[in-house]
Amino acid sequence: MWRSPEAHTGGPIEKPSDMFSGIVCIYAITRLIVHFVDEAELPEGVDKLAVVLERQISLFADEDGINGFLRYIGENSPWHEIFSVIKTGFGDEQPRRPFALWEGRMIDDDFKDFVCKLTHFDPTKRFTAQQALSHRWLADV
Repeated sequence: MWRSPEAHTGGPIEKPSDMFSGIVCIYAITRLIVHFVDEAELPEGVDKLAVVLERQISLFADEDGINGFLRYIGENSPWHEIFSVIKTGFGDEQPRRPFALWEGRMIDDDFKDFVCKLTHFDPTKRFTAQQALSHRWLADV
């Protein structure tokens, strides 16, 4: 879904949240990443939000990013434990699919770099609007 991780938690929503949401719109237009979760296709008892958060972590959270995010929301947040549990759920049977490692005809290195910098899981390390506008992926726009 288009919301930033911190927006899902009800945490501080500031400019980095807007940057995350903005890039989600861009890659949704390219149809490279599908965040949409059809509730009708979910097994009984599986929460839609849990699937969305799991996908966001799989695609965009490296160890540094998720740890920074956990610091950002704080240990007292009820979401701290939820994100900690989701993060440990990846392994051989359910590997992460980091967007930074994707390859394909429509995914050049500049685009991957642009998306990854705008979806950094730690909002304090996410690209600002000025940094985004100066990125080489937008050079010919």
